[in-house]
Amino acid sequence: MIINLVLIFLLIIFGAIAKAIMDTLQFHYNNSIFKTMDEFFWNPKISWKNKYKNHNKEEGEKFFCSTTVFVFLTDGWHLFQSIFLNCIFLIPIVLINLLHPLSFWWLMIIFLTIRIAFGLFFELFYKEIFQKED
Repeated sequence: MIINLVLIFLLIIFGAIAKAIMDTLQFHYNNSIFKTMDEFFWNPKISWKNKYKNHNKEEGEKFFCSTTVFVFLTDGWHLFQSIFLNCIFLIPIVLINLLHPLSFWWLMIIFLTIRIAFGLFFELFYKEIFQKED
């Protein structure tokens, strides 16, 4: 039980750090430690273009699923968003295991189901419902 509680606490800490990095990149990039690093990966004003061929949205995805499933590989903000979300999604998995221990594979199936459902509903609302045609 103690191990599960420590794990939850660590997930909260790592999630908070990842969120702090996301917000720093988004709102304070010019005054951050990230400004000294590769701006093509860390500067959100330009790094979001890394998911597209030749940094051009009109040319499509840079690689398979670079705008969806594998977007976390394209820039710092999306990398730390993925870490943040995975920390949040793992907390109920740890709680489930604490209350009703399951095999690793069942826990993995539950985690992947949560992750996939989140991704599908995000894509549906972000790309299909909330955006207007130009």
